[in-house]
Amino acid sequence: MTDLQAGVYKGYKGGLVLVLGVAQHSETNERLITYVPLGVDSGPRMSVMPYGKFMADIVTCGRSVPRFTYIGEQPEQLVAEWYDPLGGYRGADRVDD
Repeated sequence: MTDLQAGVYKGYKGGLVLVLGVAQHSETNERLITYVPLGVDSGPRMSVMPYGKFMADIVTCGRSVPRFTYIGEQPEQLVAEWYDPLGGYRGADRVDD
């Protein structure tokens, strides 16, 4: 398995999340990614996703892309300017289903 870095990730649909780290389910020992969705004003403040699902590639628009891509400890200024806090990422490389 690939090691995960804490920091900001961009989802394949364009949303940004702040990954806090890897957790382990207390009963099943399943590895889970703990993250905070950025720019979302409703819903949970903290979420988890199975490690394998977070790190997997998905097929969308006929091509395979990573579900999440590491941006860094904080988004670059250009990404931050493209990011709409209510609607998500609106840059030219946005991929939608």
